[in-house]
Amino acid sequence: MIILDQKFIAMWYFQVADDIDFMGGLTATQEPVLMNEKQDVTFEYRFRYYKDNLTGLNSEDDKHWYLISIREHTPQYGLDHVREIVQKVAGGLDARVTEILMDEKGIKEVVRKMKALPMFHMSKMQEGTA
Repeated sequence: MIILDQKFIAMWYFQVADDIDFMGGLTATQEPVLMNEKQDVTFEYRFRYYKDNLTGLNSEDDKHWYLISIREHTPQYGLDHVREIVQKVAGGLDARVTEILMDEKGIKEVVRKMKALPMFHMSKMQEGTA
């Protein structure tokens, strides 16, 4: 699960096929996030295989989660490299990537952006998670 808190850096989403999608989030392991100072980050991502037409917590979709730790580098390094990998994978599938970044407006703006997109179902989620 991708946690939406002050350690959140970025999130990516793309449709792999009609019945498969990808979502991943990059987070720092501590706060404050200092983008240009050495700080460990993690990239947690999943592939979802649709089993039904339900959304959110009611769905029986099969989700496979993975976690990559990026150590001894800056969060900016992690962001640049994860973005490049996500773009290459999506590009190989002719998929369009949606990217949401944390900025100076903070987590409330991230949540606002997510709620505006049809692929994110946040209505039944607990505060602090996505």
